[in-house]
Amino acid sequence: MLLMLMILLITTTEVTSGMFKNALALLIIILMLFGMSAHAGTLAEHRFVHRLILIKVDNSDSVKHVYAQLTAAQDDLHARKIIVYFIHNQRVTRWDPNGMGAVSVTSDIAQLITRGNVVLIGLDSEIKKAYPSLSLTRVFADIDQMPMRQAELRAAEGG
Repeated sequence: MLLMLMILLITTTEVTSGMFKNALALLIIILMLFGMSAHAGTLAEHRFVHRLILIKVDNSDSVKHVYAQLTAAQDDLHARKIIVYFIHNQRVTRWDPNGMGAVSVTSDIAQLITRGNVVLIGLDSEIKKAYPSLSLTRVFADIDQMPMRQAELRAAEGG
């Protein structure tokens, strides 16, 4: 709503100051960028863009241990288009190698973690596998066997 109002202000002929228009345009861009980065919460937004790993952790030590594993494997995660969400103390957090922050996640993602301690969601937004604990080696092996991943690998090889 606020965005629509600002666009209206920018485009009306009553706003004659070029500096004012530029400031409003910059504000809109900043709001859009922050809005996109802070919002990451529906399966539909990830469909055919990212695979998801949902991890339920019980304590802070578990979070630190899993965070270290993810940081060590961040190139492999990126190569496989994986986004990771933690659920700890009823709070959903998106893993980011530069630091973690809480995100607004809709119930369609949050409900999927109830299927196991670690849940793999494919590019098609379907649950592919549930694991009792995190083994990135196992998750990567499972992903690498999937038809869409095989197609990605063939395309990367040029064939």
